[in-house]
Amino acid sequence: MHSEEYRPCVEELHRSYKVLHKLNSAEPLSEEQTKAFTELFGKKHESIGIFTPVQIDFPKQMCFGKNVFINHGFTAMSIGGIEIGNNVQIGPHVTIITNNHDMNDRDILRCKSVLIEDNAWIGTGATILPALLQNETHPYHQSTEIKEHIAKYGTVLESWFPLGGRGNTQTLFNDETISSIAEAHGVSSAQVIIRWHLQAGNICIPGSSNEDHIKEDYDVWNFELSESEMERMAALEKDERFADY
Repeated sequence: MHSEEYRPCVEELHRSYKVLHKLNSAEPLSEEQTKAFTELFGKKHESIGIFTPVQIDFPKQMCFGKNVFINHGFTAMSIGGIEIGNNVQIGPHVTIITNNHDMNDRDILRCKSVLIEDNAWIGTGATILPALLQNETHPYHQSTEIKEHIAKYGTVLESWFPLGGRGNTQTLFNDETISSIAEAHGVSSAQVIIRWHLQAGNICIPGSSNEDHIKEDYDVWNFELSESEMERMAALEKDERFADY
């Protein structure tokens, strides 16, 4: 957050905190409060009701549908973007979070948007943040359509059976395309599949109780699949699940 590229964010953060002080100190339903709401969001919202106090760090990153009611104690960390649909009711002390600091460099922000769809009712004390969807995903079942759909809601994919699952790993490991790519890089087929997952944007957490396999599964950072190799991996899609549930 110290680099020059974050300066506009820091300036907006300071602006919103000053306006929030005026908003939360104003008499409810007063002209002063109405002006503060307009200043906070940068525009007037006719069909939104919000009970103070509220805490919103990047209010201009929020957009609202019609007939939205938000009860007191609402907190939004909204730099990643928050969209609230029509006819939404949000109870007291609800928190919506769209960002976190990078695990390796806390000066870097990682952001995902949050969408609250039409007619949602959110209960008291709920915390909402970008989520993930776990789905069987491997080179023979790549979950491409699901990934495209959930991306619209800021949701990411976690691969279940990332290496095919118990009893099926050798089917993938012995695949001619995968094994030939592995040979070209001097790595194992498992490492090629894990690397493919990472470059495809999937969360990949292969399970093993074998210490050597665990070390091998992690050792995927010293090579990268080329664009043509990723295309060859994509061509393995068969819409074939190994699980029957």
